[in-house]
Amino acid sequence: MANKNQTVAVETEQQLNKTEAFFDKYKKAIIIGVVAVVVLIVGGILINNYYLAPREDAASTELATGSDWFQKSSQRLFFDKGREFGSAVHRSLPG
Repeated sequence: MANKNQTVAVETEQQLNKTEAFFDKYKKAIIIGVVAVVVLIVGGILINNYYLAPREDAASTELATGSDWFQKSSQRLFFDKGREFGSAVHRSLPG
């Protein structure tokens, strides 16, 4: 039993040594990769909050203005065509 525990301890220590050796060998690449991922995530959040959100608000305002103009124009065309053709819509309107 003691021999088995010693074997497991030796294997665990060897695995730790391999892991440490791997990290020591690729430390710079690992750190660069982690920093790159963090920069991409933070950059995406900043772009979304400080660049895209204000543009979305401005676009929404412009779209609402255009939609109002289109609705008013469509109503005017509808009622004008109704008068032009003597439709029931025109006859049912007061004035």
